[in-house]
Amino acid sequence: MKFGARKKLMRGCIWTISDEQMVYPTKWNSVDKDEKLEVSENGLQVSYTGDGKSDRDAASLRADSPIPQSGVALFYCEVKIVCEGDSKFIGFGLSQKTVELNRLPGWESHSLGYHIDDGFKFPGSGTGCTYGPQCSTGDVIGVCWNLEQNNMFFTKNGKSIGVAFSNVRGSYYPSVGLQSRRGVVLGNFGDSPFVFDIEGYAYGEKQETLSSVMQVRVPGSFDTFSEIIITYLLHNGYIETAKAYAADVGKLEQIRDDLEFASKCKKICDLVRRGEIDGAMQALQVDFPSMLTDPKVKIVFDLKCQQLVELSRTKQIEERLAFAQEHLHEYQDMGEEYSKGLTDVIVLVAYPDLEQSPYSDLLQESRRDKVAADLNQALQVSRGKLGRSALERLVSHCEESLRDLRRYTTGHGSILSLRDVLNG
Repeated sequence: MKFGARKKLMRGCIWTISDEQMVYPTKWNSVDKDEKLEVSENGLQVSYTGDGKSDRDAASLRADSPIPQSGVALFYCEVKIVCEGDSKFIGFGLSQKTVELNRLPGWESHSLGYHIDDGFKFPGSGTGCTYGPQCSTGDVIGVCWNLEQNNMFFTKNGKSIGVAFSNVRGSYYPSVGLQSRRGVVLGNFGDSPFVFDIEGYAYGEKQETLSSVMQVRVPGSFDTFSEIIITYLLHNGYIETAKAYAADVGKLEQIRDDLEFASKCKKICDLVRRGEIDGAMQALQVDFPSMLTDPKVKIVFDLKCQQLVELSRTKQIEERLAFAQEHLHEYQDMGEEYSKGLTDVIVLVAYPDLEQSPYSDLLQESRRDKVAADLNQALQVSRGKLGRSALERLVSHCEESLRDLRRYTTGHGSILSLRDVLNG
């Protein structure tokens, strides 16, 4: 998938960009219901068994779980009117846990409902008001709670009827109620395709939110932004690109020392990526000798471990053992972190052919890349810099801020990812 492409992020009946596990509605609750309702074995079909003669015969039930209150931008589910029954007294909407189940959704405080017999909406009272069309057998009714905007709307046969309720806050369950003899409804919590294009709606909401974000003007000078870009390029070894960009913005002379430092770092890290650890150690001795004099510098240990890995590709067991005894013995009593690293690589002295051993994964290129990245970070720190560039720290800060926004607020930050914003 291309960077910034539209993603399918509907998880059942919730729209979220969070990768956290969530509990959300998946079926009707066969226990949390009025006795005049029967629920099918799969928890989706609801049949009314009462006589439906008066309001006292109303019967409702809730879904098996409440709608998540954090990390979710949208909730949507549908019910199909399998049989409208004798009177069509059927209501669909949301209700909280405390609402009595001998009433239709929307009749009681802390419940919101749309009734198919007259098309009225009920905002938590027995008095409804005009809202949408009447519905009949075969129609599919949907409910959407937009947790970003705190509003709620219903759909009929794939078309939005319009916002029904605003300022919707609290812990709600999907709820359906019947007071119509022979009435039957079938729920859909995302296991089957929805009739309404909820993904298209969500994409539109995302674009609208993104548009408002992009209109915000961030204070700061061009010099600040150009410095952030240059330091990122240098930090990550894009030397020629950094030169070209610095020349374009008139900063080439100002970064001569930084260019020289970054070039040395890149040269050494490239040696590590090629598996030439001896060459990397020699270059460190020439350009950064202080790093090799302190045995407590973790990256030196990592380099020596990687050197044992490289030796294991070609050298005999005796040579590997001699290297381990000479260069790694001093680390065995230096703490758990070092002990684990030793345990990971010391097994290499026992296998003549590492590629055919259970530890062949140690030969993967990604291990070299990891050591090279750690070395680059250590070199930056040795020069008084931070281990990550300012741009990388800004991105990380934004990701964490968005994650906290999703985790600790209702709806907000749950429809946009940082990648969406960066792609603009």
